[in-house]
Amino acid sequence: MNDKQLLKKSSQASLYLTAFKIPNQLLSFVSITILVRVLSKHDYGIYNLLYSIIAVFSFVASFGLVNALSRYVPEYFKRGEFFLVKILFINAAKIRLATSMVILSILFFFWDDLSPYLKLQDYKNYFIIFIFIILSFQQWQLVRIVLNSFFLHKLTEGTQIIFTFLKIVGYSLAFCFKVGLLWILYVDLFSFVLLVLSNIIIFKKKIPQIAGTQKRFPEAEKKRVFRYGLYYNFNDVGTQLLDTNIDNIVIASFLDPISVGIYAFCNKISKMIEHFSPINYLADVIRPAFISVGIDSDRERIKTMVQFLIKCNYAFYIPILFLVALSGREAVSIIFGKYEEYHLMLAIVFAFATFNAVDMPIGLVTQLKERSDILLLSRIFGIYNLIADVVFIKLWGIMGVVIATGTAGVFKNILIYWLTSREYLSLREIRGFLLNTFLYWAICAIFLNTVLSINNSLLNFLIWIFLFALFFIIYLYCFTLIFLNNNELRIFTNLIGDSNARKYVHPFLNLRSKVFVNKALFVKNRVIKRRA
Repeated sequence: MNDKQLLKKSSQASLYLTAFKIPNQLLSFVSITILVRVLSKHDYGIYNLLYSIIAVFSFVASFGLVNALSRYVPEYFKRGEFFLVKILFINAAKIRLATSMVILSILFFFWDDLSPYLKLQDYKNYFIIFIFIILSFQQWQLVRIVLNSFFLHKLTEGTQIIFTFLKIVGYSLAFCFKVGLLWILYVDLFSFVLLVLSNIIIFKKKIPQIAGTQKRFPEAEKKRVFRYGLYYNFNDVGTQLLDTNIDNIVIASFLDPISVGIYAFCNKISKMIEHFSPINYLADVIRPAFISVGIDSDRERIKTMVQFLIKCNYAFYIPILFLVALSGREAVSIIFGKYEEYHLMLAIVFAFATFNAVDMPIGLVTQLKERSDILLLSRIFGIYNLIADVVFIKLWGIMGVVIATGTAGVFKNILIYWLTSREYLSLREIRGFLLNTFLYWAICAIFLNTVLSINNSLLNFLIWIFLFALFFIIYLYCFTLIFLNNNELRIFTNLIGDSNARKYVHPFLNLRSKVFVNKALFVKNRVIKRRA
């Protein structure tokens, strides 16, 4: 399959992803809102803590399977080696299931000894349910990567909408009948089991099982995949040390489940906002397309793709950072009904997320170059995070954990950028874009904060959001007109499709051409007048 065919498939997948993911994100937002309102602060902390414990321990023997599938399935797809895809997926699913069951069984056996440190002595029955939840989630994670690598986003996103809708129904019943945490866990388990079964059926029906020139997995290919996965096994353990799951365990050990709930809430809202970033939003399309196209691309083309991703990310993150900082308290109070006193913590969490928005683009470069050793080296900051968590939580409580994890992410991305991505990302070329974007939104924020005070008024809040959206539309025009060069606009055109490009991109190109021509004529006339 050539680059043109891949770009066509990725643009079609982008349309399906956009069509399905918007309602899915909205449904996810509704489900989290209902969950926060249903559970008490203590139960919400327990809920997040149980997820964190299982996630951390199940990654001890991950063997880098998720990353191996993300890296090699798009390559095999481009080569038409569907049999290799099938073998790789089946073996990955078996290994993931076996290793997770061993680790979780050990954890269950020593539960009575470990649980007092996390204030979970009375939740052993809940833990049993969580074991089946996490096993279902892991299998779904693997099959979803394969399906998305084949650009079957219409089906994966469609089934995920059904999954989220089922959770909303279950959570709503819990809210109506005043039932608690145990009911929520059964709802999650039922939804995940249906999701993984539906995706496995799609895999068997939609992906050829024996097509391709290879009828067995070559030994050289086995060694290549094994070496890559082995590096990522240690990388996954390091990733967990950088993840909020380990933070939740530290907070539970030093503080209490309520504090876990507060920290988890701020990070969950931040993650939910991040999912609306265009790059994160289309990540399941961008990742396989970037790998497939990047394999045969020169340095300049990869550089153009990386800088386009960076600009799109920060065109979203910077304005939303101002939005969270200025209206976070009122938004949390109106929507969730609790945790509004922690709006400053939410703003700081999202500020770190904004700085670390380079994570995906430079991670794609590292993955493309198969430099898993660099990613492994960067996980040394996971050890820093763990030590800083313990030290800072004694000094500043939950806020100390926020600072520790945020700075660990910053240091990690600086190291990866310096070792793998410097030649593909010129800070000098995007510096003007970043400064102008920040200045524009600072002026908008000052204006909005001066002319309209929210004061927990729903009407004022809606007016404030409307004005913010208006400024954002104006910014998007400026962003497309000024900050994207022609090569980056071509990437955008491929992403949204030719028909949409004729409607939305070509007018911008014509307008920009007129602006540049008029500017050149203006400069020329001034030179002539001076000479006269």
